[in-house]
Amino acid sequence: MKDFRAAAAKAKAARANDGNSIYGNYISNNMRDGATIHECYNDVFEVANLEDNGVTYNVLVKLGGLNIEGQAAQVYGVYDADAKTITIPSQGCYNHPTYGNIDYIGLAESDKPDSYKITDEVVYTQQENGSWVPNVLAWGMMLNDDKAGEMKGNPWNLGFNNVLYPVNATITGSTVKNKEWTDFESMAYVDDQNEVVNVYNFENGFAAIYVNEDGATVSMPTGQPIVGLPQSAIDEGFGESMNITGVKVDGDNIRIDYDAKFVPGTISATDITFPDYLSICSKAVEDNLYLRGWYHGITINKLKGVFQGATAGVKGISDNAAKANDNRIFNLAGQQVGENYKGIVIKNGQKFLKK
Repeated sequence: MKDFRAAAAKAKAARANDGNSIYGNYISNNMRDGATIHECYNDVFEVANLEDNGVTYNVLVKLGGLNIEGQAAQVYGVYDADAKTITIPSQGCYNHPTYGNIDYIGLAESDKPDSYKITDEVVYTQQENGSWVPNVLAWGMMLNDDKAGEMKGNPWNLGFNNVLYPVNATITGSTVKNKEWTDFESMAYVDDQNEVVNVYNFENGFAAIYVNEDGATVSMPTGQPIVGLPQSAIDEGFGESMNITGVKVDGDNIRIDYDAKFVPGTISATDITFPDYLSICSKAVEDNLYLRGWYHGITINKLKGVFQGATAGVKGISDNAAKANDNRIFNLAGQQVGENYKGIVIKNGQKFLKK
């Protein structure tokens, strides 16, 4: 297993960004094994100049999904501009104060049922839209130190179906922290499919927003899962996730509105805005629930280009259609599909995995 950390401390200073478009911020979209809940993090590609056994590692990847105690783990890779690939060998990526050394690994299919095999490297290939797709089923960490005890040698914190999307949008708004409304800003990737805008890294999750037929308003269906819940909460009946929910406002009081079918918003050439309140929370059990937060004035700003639905005025999901649970099935690109479609689908505002 490679470990570049000592060599990195002695490496020559890398040059500033030379204009190559691969360097910068990405949204890492992952799925947990067998789940339909997206987990999104901010990864960063930086210029590197690390020599090891005649190989020059020219890209440093900071892994937001392996953020341990406030520090992002990082790995070195080889960027091949001609092949449009980044090859990242398995390597030590973090030294945990409790568990000791942690390795970056990839997982591939195994001949044995319900099992995987560890790969020597992970190779990402760049797609036409600038995203990066790996050649493995999953990537993650492996505890590789005696300090880990029985956990040594076990894959940990795995992300399946990983895709790295180049940041092309920002999300701003206000949320409640320590009982005070606080402004926030985060990076995102928007996949603009005309009638539907898919937003990756919406509060570390995925949200689909439908453009209404007037080309000026949008509807974000409630019930979309944003953050997964721990098994203990699932066992207690709170559901598998915290979902987008509507909110009712009564003077200075706001409360969750489970009956709301969508959150209304507006769309312009570069912005999608939700001026009203919304929440991300679980089901309620005996007046208790898991609450991700209250939100107000969320704006999704597209940094390059314009929203197609706003300029074309295409037919989308109108208010009446958004309210109706008509059992139509859509894929993640917003296209209506049939009952035999396989993969992740949206039905009545909620995601399912059809096998």
